[in-house]
Order: sequence, then structure tokens, then C-alpha cells
Amino acid sequence: MPIHAYAARAAGAPLEPFDYEPGPLGPRDVEVAVSHCGICDFCIAGDEPFCAANQATCVGHFGGYADRLRVDGRFAFHIPPPLSSEQAAPLLCGGATVHTPLRHFGVRPDHRVGVVGIGGLGHLAVQFARAFGCARCSPSWPAKGSPAVPKPCR
Repeated sequence: MPIHAYAARAAGAPLEPFDYEPGPLGPRDVEVAVSHCGICDFCIAGDEPFCAANQATCVGHFGGYADRLRVDGRFAFHIPPPLSSEQAAPLLCGGATVHTPLRHFGVRPDHRVGVVGIGGLGHLAVQFARAFGCARCSPSWPAKGSPAVPKPCR
């Protein structure tokens, strides 16, 4: 099956699409299905989740319920033995959802991070903000329909 790629055919030339036959996999080779373009401004900046060509592993694909899937090695993480898959799973989905904007907006320890709603994603956002060394603020609602009452940052 051909591999679809891009290459500059000369120094300073623009990237052009081309196909090639890679030949059979060797005993130590790994074939990776790329889920993003790799050449847009987002990909070059390390913000692959924002790439227009990004492909999820479960939305519109079989990855969420498959026994195997192929990923770019930069997006595969070893789960250390003391941490079970069940404990790590929230960090790999919801954690990426809240970590991405913190990284995208350059959050630093001197920043204050506001988290609205301390539910599934919110509690992870609070933990990431704490790990970044940030002050965290979260409004609370004492009664349904009442205005939010900001808590002091800590």
C-alpha cells in the first residue's frame, strides 16, 4: 500500500505531495498512521490538536473500541507500573482537553487560572493549574439561579 507524503525536491523548494511504496516491514520496524498533517502552523508549533487535518482515534474511527490502533509515537505515553490503566485513562482524554489550552495560552506560575465548574474536567483543570504553580480561582453557586460568588485565589 503506498504511503502519501510531502517533500521538497530541492533546497528552498515548497513541499509537494508524492506517493511511494515503502516495501515490507522489517522485524523491528513500526508503521505509524499519522493523524495530522505535520506541516501546518499548528503542527509546527506543537499544537497538533488544532490542526484542521487532525483525526481523533474514536470519533468517526474504530480506535475507541479496537484491540489495537496506530499512533504517532509522540502521542503515546508509557503508564508507569504503580498507575493502573483505569487511573490513567482520565488524564489521557479529559486531561488532554484541559491541558491543551493551558499550554496553548502559555500559562505560567505567576498566572491566575479561573475554573468554572469543578466536575469531570474542572477538577483536572484545578490539578493541572496547581501543578503549573498557578493561583486557582473557582466561582461557587450557593443556590440554583443565584449569582456566582468568586472564591479568593489561592
